[in-house]
Amino acid sequence: MKSYTIIWGFALLFCIGGFSCNSSKKPTNDTETISLSEHRSMKMSQIFSEIDYIELPNHFNFFFVDKILYLDGQYFFCDFGHTYKIAILNQDFNLTATIEAYGEGPGEYQYISDACINASKKTIEIISGNKLLRYDLDGDFKEEIKFPFIISKLEHHEGDHYIIHIHPGVKSSFANNDKELSHHLLFQWNSKTNALTPILTNPYDKPLPFITEHHNLKKAGNNYFFTKTFTDTIYWIKDTTVQQKYHLDFKGKMLPLERLQENDMVEFLNNPTTRERYIVHRANIFVNQDYLITSYTEKNNYGTVIYDRKSHLSISASRFENDIDFGLDYFYPRFLQGNIVFNSYPPDLLMEHYNENSDQLAEVDNPFTRLAKNLNRDSGRILALYHLKKRSQN
Repeated sequence: MKSYTIIWGFALLFCIGGFSCNSSKKPTNDTETISLSEHRSMKMSQIFSEIDYIELPNHFNFFFVDKILYLDGQYFFCDFGHTYKIAILNQDFNLTATIEAYGEGPGEYQYISDACINASKKTIEIISGNKLLRYDLDGDFKEEIKFPFIISKLEHHEGDHYIIHIHPGVKSSFANNDKELSHHLLFQWNSKTNALTPILTNPYDKPLPFITEHHNLKKAGNNYFFTKTFTDTIYWIKDTTVQQKYHLDFKGKMLPLERLQENDMVEFLNNPTTRERYIVHRANIFVNQDYLITSYTEKNNYGTVIYDRKSHLSISASRFENDIDFGLDYFYPRFLQGNIVFNSYPPDLLMEHYNENSDQLAEVDNPFTRLAKNLNRDSGRILALYHLKKRSQN
């Protein structure tokens, strides 16, 4: 079958028993090292047990989904930068409501920086500029809170408290703690008093570039995971204390931060020599009690790391053969729920793959072929659910 090459070609780190695994270094004091492997190809059946496909409603534009949230049987597909809308879907992925409040009045926003779930209040909460907007799970506006600084990312902690990231280069004429803002990356924020309690000191001597990061802060129970693009460390915060650090070992190819300050960042990153020489960490965190995911770029390809937190083992690949259903040979993580990794595709990509391989797929009957045969240009975006093999399945 045709081998597809797309911009998010990727390498995967994961531990599945029954074949060769890389052993990451177990914790030394508070640091654990995750090393990349030399493997470059793998059959999907070594990692996944099955792939499900769901056609999303075609009357909502899911192409620009930046973040997926979940609470109480409802999914929230968030578009921060294009339509400025949030689609609310039920457990069966049927569209039940939307949040689309573009404007300048109460309960309205002109852009979205981030969104999170407040499980105690049963609300979805949006950051726009210096205000937090709360909506109930049906998408109805509840209240608005203003604060005197610019929050880049947030997760609800408990009560009126949030764990927030403020980029160290952000200043505020209304804040009395500019020094703290510059010297820390994470804070606990009291949304009633606006008090900030530092959690994570900024360890980087060089200024961190401003770059869009939709998934650099994630909550898992009372645990929080944080990282920054271009850095080599993921921080595990338990409640409000740094519990452990995960060091990404890119085998001496980590892009030095100072090189970004010495050169025009876009020009330097697009330079063929840079792409050939360096690996760039791209913050893309998804996490639960079993897995920790983030991404990187190597030689024009997006790589994705899926790390088994319990076994401390890993295996890697940069190319995949879809021997499960003979569909697309790649995926890009958009969300993690249990052992299922979400991705989504435009229908024409699946149609093209099926048509170009119709001779081989004509007599094949599986979820991919049944879906692909019935797609057309007006079909909704396709949600693909990749089931990671559980350790007992190997």
